[in-house]
Amino acid sequence: MRYADVLMMYAECLNETGQTTQAYSYIQQVRTRAGLPNVAITKPNMTPAQMKD
Repeated sequence: MRYADVLMMYAECLNETGQTTQAYSYIQQVRTRAGLPNVAITKPNMTPAQMKD
């Protein structure tokens, strides 16, 4: 299992329990490692359902 997978699973758990802000930080860690832009810049104000997709 890759570290990014673990971070994304944890972010999903946080999102499911309503801790969306904390979930963003873990998603951002994965995106930064992959050289992708900040999720808050590319898709601001995502709902938990949108984040799940």
